[in-house]
Amino acid sequence: MQLIDNNFSVKLGGNIYVNVPILIAFDNAQLFTLSRLNDGYLGIDFEVYNDSGKKIASVKRNNIYFGDKKSYKLDGDADHLALSSTDSGVILVEIRKRAAAAPVELDVSVRSYLPSGKLMDLGPNMSNLGGLRMIGNVFQGCRIGISISSDGSVGLCSG
Repeated sequence: MQLIDNNFSVKLGGNIYVNVPILIAFDNAQLFTLSRLNDGYLGIDFEVYNDSGKKIASVKRNNIYFGDKKSYKLDGDADHLALSSTDSGVILVEIRKRAAAAPVELDVSVRSYLPSGKLMDLGPNMSNLGGLRMIGNVFQGCRIGISISSDGSVGLCSG
C-alpha cells in the first residue's frame, strides 16, 4: 500500500520529512514505505540488515518482526517500540507513534546497513549515511528526501 495523501510528517534519523513520500532511496529503490493504516494513522515498512547483509528484522505497519530471540529483544508499548541487541544493548530500531511521536506522526530511528554494505545510522537526533552527517534538516514537498547511489553520491530533496 502506497501513501495516498499529501499531509503527513515523519521524523527519521533526527530530520523531518513533510509531505515527502520517499524518505530515503538507494539506487532508486525505496528503503522506507509509508502508508495510511486502517485506523488512519501513518505506517512505515522497512528492513533491517546487519553488517554481513543478513536481514535481522522487518518493520511492517509500525510493528517489528524478528526471528533471533536470543540476539535481539523487543521492548515498548502501543505507542513506542524498540528493538535492541541483547549483547551490546544498542537500539537497532525505535518507533514512536501517535502521541509519543508528537509533533510529527511518526518518529523513527534505525541502525542498519545499506545494500552497498555501508552503515546507515539514523539515530534519534541525527543521520549518518556513509560519512554524511545531517542534523535537524527539514525536507518538504519533494518526491525523494535523500537519494543515495552505490557509488557514494548523495542527492537531497529531489523530484
